[in-house]
Parts: sequence; C-alpha cells; structure tokens
Amino acid sequence: MHKVQFTSDSISIYLLREYVYQILILTGFMILLLASNSASALAPNPGATCTGIAGASQGLTNNDYNSLISSGNFVQVAGNASGSIPLQVKISTEESSSNTTLNALTVTDFDSVRAINVRRTFPNTSAYTDINLDFRNSITTQPIFLTNVALSAFDIDYANSNGNTFDDFVQITGVNEAGTTISGTFQSVTGSNITFSDSLQGLLTRTVSDPNCPAKNLGTQCQGSVQFSQPVSSVKIRYSNTGYLRTSTNQEIDFRVDNYCYVPQYILWYSI
Repeated sequence: MHKVQFTSDSISIYLLREYVYQILILTGFMILLLASNSASALAPNPGATCTGIAGASQGLTNNDYNSLISSGNFVQVAGNASGSIPLQVKISTEESSSNTTLNALTVTDFDSVRAINVRRTFPNTSAYTDINLDFRNSITTQPIFLTNVALSAFDIDYANSNGNTFDDFVQITGVNEAGTTISGTFQSVTGSNITFSDSLQGLLTRTVSDPNCPAKNLGTQCQGSVQFSQPVSSVKIRYSNTGYLRTSTNQEIDFRVDNYCYVPQYILWYSI
C-alpha cells in the first residue's frame, strides 16, 4: 500500500510540473506574439499635427480611401472634421513606360487602419509610377492649399533572390503656392530602417540586412514618413527603383495621408 501511494504521488508531481511547464511556454509565446504585433503596427508620423494652427481641421477617414480609388474624378472627403473643410481630392496615376504591368490601386486594411496599395512589375529599373493627389476647394473649384500635409509609405524594401528582385524607391513631392515643386521633409520614425537620400531626394532602405518586409501590414520597419513645411495644393508619390540592382520584378508599397490642416481664408468686401 505504501509503495503504491508513493508511485501515485510521484506521478501527480510529474504531471503538475508538465502542466506548469506548458503554461510557461504558452505564456511566453503569447508575449512574443503581442510584441511582434506591436512592432509590426505603423508608427505615428511625427509631422502629423495641427498644433498651434487656429481653426484647423485634419485627417482622412477610412471611408475616404475607398472613395478616392473608386472614382477618377474629384470626390468630397469627410476628413475627421465631419465635412467642415470645403475639400475635394482627386487621385490619378501616370506611367513612364507602356510596358509596365499594372495592378489597379486597392485599399489595404490592417488593424482598422487603411492605406492605398500600389503594385507594379516594372520593365526596367528606370521605370516609375506617379500617383497624384490633387486638392481643390469644393465651393470655388480652385486649388486649395493645405498646411502640414503629412504622408507615410510602407513596405519600402529590398529583395534580391531568385524570382524576386527589386529595390524600392519612393519620392514624395508637392506643389506650393509659388507653383514650385518641393520635397516633403523626412520624419524620423522609431524602429524604421528607412532613410532619406539627399542626393536622390527620396526614401529607401539601406541596412545591414536590407529586409524584405511583409506586404500590407503597414509595418514600422519599412515605413518612411514625410511632412511638407509649406502649404501644398497637390502631392505626387513617385514609385520606382533605386537602380542599385540591374533588374526588377513585381513589387508593391502602401501609402496613406496621415494629416493635413486647413485654415479658412476669408474674403472681406469693402464698400466705398
């Protein structure tokens, strides 16, 4: 009897240890999973602010992204000001080469955050796609100049393997009130490998690993953000290759409008 009781206690202790061990493994896995999801989520664009701008409103809603790609014309956007801004936006694309394999612009959604996806297969490393965003006043139908326009591009990465070769390059420019084309000011994002090349005037990755980031997850690692220091009436996102590699294949990026501010301009009429 005593021997049987000892064996049963030993088995119980063994099973308890196995149970605790499995719980610890599961807990560790969940912690790693949560940390991974946190690291992959987009980081706030430091330039996405309207602080100190009196009477300003900012931002696009998720529904605005769907509206932008579904129409080739100017569309009314709600923003986060419930339509208080007299703003219409038009999105259009231009291709440098008729041999580029095109995919229609689509909306990608990750963790309830939306962005516009651009997929291309370029015939060579000098080919590019221009995605144009034009802003106009819905009342006067004239160009409207938005302040602190901030954008982020995602999945700016590098691949050099069999069947998959590209080196993403993204230029984001705007047109100011003088009609001059200006570049967006680079915004440093914690956890991002993306840098801004002063010589090329664009966003690219140049790290030891040169990562090939997961597509459509709006991950911070391959996020490049800019903000315009002057009001602009239009923005151009040029998607191409750095030319660092000799060939290119299918590649893609996502981009979103993180912020814009609008200060109403009032016209005063004087009677003589």
